[in-house]
Amino acid sequence: HIYNEIGTTVCKYYADVVNGTHCHWMDAPQLKESVCNDLEMDICQALYPHRNTTISETQQIRIAAYYMKLWLKATLGEVLDFGPLQNQLKIDEIMGVLSNLHSSNVCV
Repeated sequence: HIYNEIGTTVCKYYADVVNGTHCHWMDAPQLKESVCNDLEMDICQALYPHRNTTISETQQIRIAAYYMKLWLKATLGEVLDFGPLQNQLKIDEIMGVLSNLHSSNVCV
């Protein structure tokens, strides 16, 4: 886990995109992405037979892009302001968009 490798003296966040997949992060030729998706679906069906629903690649990228914008706004301004990012993370966790949310105490 990269989150655990980063020191505790920096602001850091971690969240899982609910029903997101490993393969949706891949930037590869369509054939390789299709193979990855098929393999991942088979593995997930075997490991999680009752939780094998995925969101679309477009939805997953949209969520990531939205949080990248919030992160950039929080860190590139005159003053560090993580409030809007933290608030949205909490909302999306409650709404079931994100899970397994972690943040360091430095992000206050």
